[in-house]
Amino acid sequence: MPAPSPSHVDSYDWVGYWRVRRYGGAPPERPTFYDASLDSWDVLTATDDGLYEARHPILSVEGDILVLKDEGEPDENTERWRVTADGDRVRVTALTGPHDGAVGLAERIDADPRSLTAA
Repeated sequence: MPAPSPSHVDSYDWVGYWRVRRYGGAPPERPTFYDASLDSWDVLTATDDGLYEARHPILSVEGDILVLKDEGEPDENTERWRVTADGDRVRVTALTGPHDGAVGLAERIDADPRSLTAA
């Protein structure tokens, strides 16, 4: 049975806030978070000046595959990421694009990471 399209569901298990524990086989050098919604998958990285936000608008959801792009890129420059959530853990695998083959592992957090780093 095919996965429902976003128009038929309110949410997916991967929607929420996540603290990245491993990326590319190692812990991230700086605290890193995912802010995942049905509209975008944002990667937030702590810097000395606050959070750097890399926004990735989601163009479509095809089962466990997200088709997205870097904000500001033309639609032709899409990437495909496989996202699987298991309880309070999520695994993100880049299937195409500049991070092809990279795997991110993260744990769910309750609060928006922006509020955790606000002064």
